[in-house]
Amino acid sequence: MIRFQLEIRSAAAGGFVVRTTCPRGEGWSEMTLPPGAEAEALHLGEYPSRIGERLFAALFQGQARDLYQRSLVQWEDDEESSLRLELIFDPQDPQFAALHALPWELLREPDAPEFLALDRRRSIARYLLVRRSVAAAKPPKELRILAVAAEPRLPGARPLNLEEELQNLRDGIGGSANLELIELPNASLVALRHALVENECHVLHFLGHGGRDQRTGEQVLYFMGDRRAPDPVSGSDLMNTLAGFPSLRLVVLNACESGVIPEGSQEKPYDPLAGVASALVLGGLPAVVAMRKPVRDSAAIAFARSFYPRLAAGNSIDAAMVEGRHEVRSTNREASEWAIPMLFLRSATGELYPQRALPPEGPIARRSARRKFAAVAAVLLILAGLGFSGRHFWIERRVKGLVDQGAAQLSNQNWAAAREHFAGAHRLAPRSAEAATNLAFAEERLGDLRAAEDLYREGLRLAPESAETNFKLGHFLNDRESFAEAYPRLQEAVHLDPNRSEAWAELARAASEQRMFARARQMIGVALRLEPARAAYHRRLGEIELSAGRPQAAISALETARDNYPQGEPGAVEALALLAEAHDRAGTGAEACRFVAEFRRFDTAGITSRAPDVEALAARRKCPHAESLR
Repeated sequence: MIRFQLEIRSAAAGGFVVRTTCPRGEGWSEMTLPPGAEAEALHLGEYPSRIGERLFAALFQGQARDLYQRSLVQWEDDEESSLRLELIFDPQDPQFAALHALPWELLREPDAPEFLALDRRRSIARYLLVRRSVAAAKPPKELRILAVAAEPRLPGARPLNLEEELQNLRDGIGGSANLELIELPNASLVALRHALVENECHVLHFLGHGGRDQRTGEQVLYFMGDRRAPDPVSGSDLMNTLAGFPSLRLVVLNACESGVIPEGSQEKPYDPLAGVASALVLGGLPAVVAMRKPVRDSAAIAFARSFYPRLAAGNSIDAAMVEGRHEVRSTNREASEWAIPMLFLRSATGELYPQRALPPEGPIARRSARRKFAAVAAVLLILAGLGFSGRHFWIERRVKGLVDQGAAQLSNQNWAAAREHFAGAHRLAPRSAEAATNLAFAEERLGDLRAAEDLYREGLRLAPESAETNFKLGHFLNDRESFAEAYPRLQEAVHLDPNRSEAWAELARAASEQRMFARARQMIGVALRLEPARAAYHRRLGEIELSAGRPQAAISALETARDNYPQGEPGAVEALALLAEAHDRAGTGAEACRFVAEFRRFDTAGITSRAPDVEALAARRKCPHAESLR
């Protein structure tokens, strides 16, 4: 396998830059999209050859073209090897949605007869920069596919013949001894969860409608609600349902626009989690197949008929995709429906079950290396400017001493003394982001919020690619209830340091306060995966569920929080107040009164911020003034 990686990013001055990495070397080139390419991307049936050639010419310029030609020589010399074009996008790039919308599956060399995505030895896959490894897993003896079919009453939607689709899916894979099909008709999200708990499934195949939820602006899948009412499920909600099942390695979304990512607007900022497929990939699934636009039932059936048997036979997923595309093309050679399926990969080998855990993709490591190189270069420049003088080393030592003294005063809550030490460090090192943010924290504790905010922003200006400076400013803005401004800062913080659970928890808070509950659940879910026993995160999940109007889900999270807090800790007392509120909303008045009593037992003077709300609830429920209800 020859991996030919093309990492495409928007450039500050306009246009795009392409970083190419392959066994033949590494290089940089520019990319300018041909006029009208974005519009043509929406009409795959018109002149697919011309679109594919123009995209190829735009992508393969300069060093990218030279490295590709050199890689072709290596590929042609080894008839057993395959060449995978890996198109790598950063979900945090402001132009990600526009880049993602282009029909890269139509790539075709000018004056060549074949499309690259139809060549079994030259496949195409999309990669998103996700800072998560792909866990090792043992291949199952039998590939178990969970077919989830949902057709609620959706005004204006074209009717689906899901029974026929299921029958054709049965027929298509029935001849393979190592494939098993589990069917879930009339599926709700709850029924899907139950099916995953009861069966070890390896592939989820969704059949139904997809589209955009006008209320949230997110792409959704329509599951079945009560009395066949449509239940719009976002990618974040679906990922929360699928999380925690390591056997599940692939999701195939046979639904319109399931691969689309909204570009955002002034009213709704761009968010990579607003797409269904992108949210699943960012949530950690090794592979997702989704649709860019509507596909005929017969084409979808043809794809599955070839795709699944090749997977079960041990083919890599991108090789199975090629065979699925050919099967679709056989139903109508004049159309370009074969290019509608989009493959999102996270496995370097294309295997669903790698023998060893695979680390995050190479471009991430390279990006980290670039940051480290830049940091080292900056330090060397500073030292060179100072001439390695003894004065520089004295200043450095003095600054470190002041910071250490300030930290010691903080631990003793001597805020004024801490401010003096940090202010001294800031005067000696005015270009140090750490000195600025340390001083900001002390000012915040002393109540000078204007000075604190200015210093937090100064720290970010000095170190814009620091996870710490982004997190500190985002946390401060959250506390000031500037949630819309805090959100992008915290997004950047988790992007730069995805293993910092506090940043994920604060991001969940910012999302919840803007009523983006699905995203908030996913974000606090990441924080809990990083620190599953941290009571504050379970409490935050409970608050999110309460705000979303799901008191039963809140009760479960809050009970876990209460059990994990040390008895009498302020967070534990707050969890009791929230439990009383959740039971009140759930209509379980006796339980609400029990938690009112527990709350009173710890807050006997009624001095906490939650006390007035708890007493109002107690009066409404006519809870007895007992020390405890058991």
